Amino acid sequence: MAQHLTGVPGAKPQGWRVHHTVKFGLALSLGLIVLGVLMGRGTLIALATPLLIGALWSLTEHSKAQPTMRTEPVIADGADARTVGMRVLSETSDCPGVTLARVKVSFAGTKSRDLLLPINDDVPLEFSITSVRTGKRDLFGVSAVALARTAGLIGPQVEPASQQIVVLPRVEPLPALPVSATVRGLTGPRQSRRMGDGQEFRDVSLMRPGDRLRQIDWFITARNAPDLEHLYVRRNLAQAEATAMILVDSRDDVGSEVAFWGSAHEGRPDQMTSLDIARTAAASLAKASLDAGDRVGFEDLGRPRRPVLPGTGKRHLERIRYSLALAQPLGAPKVRTRAPFVPSGALVYVLSTFLDETALATVASLVRSGHRVIAIDTLPTISTWSLTQRQMLAWRLTSLDRQTQLQLTRNLGVTLVRWSDPQHQQQLAVLTATPGDRVVAGPGGTRP
Repeated sequence: MAQHLTGVPGAKPQGWRVHHTVKFGLALSLGLIVLGVLMGRGTLIALATPLLIGALWSLTEHSKAQPTMRTEPVIADGADARTVGMRVLSETSDCPGVTLARVKVSFAGTKSRDLLLPINDDVPLEFSITSVRTGKRDLFGVSAVALARTAGLIGPQVEPASQQIVVLPRVEPLPALPVSATVRGLTGPRQSRRMGDGQEFRDVSLMRPGDRLRQIDWFITARNAPDLEHLYVRRNLAQAEATAMILVDSRDDVGSEVAFWGSAHEGRPDQMTSLDIARTAAASLAKASLDAGDRVGFEDLGRPRRPVLPGTGKRHLERIRYSLALAQPLGAPKVRTRAPFVPSGALVYVLSTFLDETALATVASLVRSGHRVIAIDTLPTISTWSLTQRQMLAWRLTSLDRQTQLQLTRNLGVTLVRWSDPQHQQQLAVLTATPGDRVVAGPGGTRP
């Protein structure tokens, strides 16, 4: 993923230019010489001569070759955030007269900085910033100019093309999650209510056609039928698997500062937006469900693309995390006319800011279909410190409408969890401790 800094794409090649300090030195020395001649003062001429010689000498020390540099992205995981960095290395081996390159580094939401990179040296220039943002992120803006040995001449400015990286969402450890209302299949980590070959004991009964010999309980048979007139077998409950679907509303990506909503402001790298919170929450829910042996699927409600079908395993988790990282707003928010694809009886997590009625309509459709739905509020903690009076009024109206959407969601019997609340893990634990009625679906259909 390395890129070379060899020139601005499509720009006309530029030559070396004189530094403004050299221009000032030439003008000052020539002015002193002229002034010394007019005034007949030899001291002024003697003072200006070394300055003139130094300025002229600095114009001759440069190379016709242009130094080339290479950029490499660097990502490191931390305890609470990721360190996103870039390494700039010099690749020029024959560039006489050039010893340094001035590199200007900028990052969205921060001030730009000027750094020096040695030319013809193996020492790289590394810079990084700690960020909690996820998804497609633009790397540092880098531009470089070569400096002649005497620093009197400056080479042409070179810039790489815009470079992006995909930052996968972090996974937060969660307690045991609720189980879907329906468990299906003949294998899996969940306990069903029908008879099968599981590990959980159900009852003891007379042997019937279809029972296996290894199911015979000889102790109970010897006690109840000493003459072996009847055989008694132990019957166990069958194992099954549960399914969870994660639906993320990517139409909104707003930060904690309301004043910057709808603007081109990129946001601070140390503040998570609503979509960053949604990605982290979805990845954490997927990881906890997969660790419990459930099948997990994912769908982006904001973009019409193929969903990630329910699956299991570590590779499936990475597939979900990558799909979450690609979820982002695309143009104006669109109203979804069709309900998302959800397997029958699956537990559904809907992650949204609930700033409009679209998420509520999706939740209502899922509830009418008989699914158990858990709504995750992904709006970050709001700050209104720089709002004007009109902006504050607009935010109050938006907040009232949002509270209405949340209350209507609760009225549907849906549990609402605010992820920015420090107690969200305890809320999920309460849901696990008080599960709803489960329905077991076997090969012959669905029964209580």
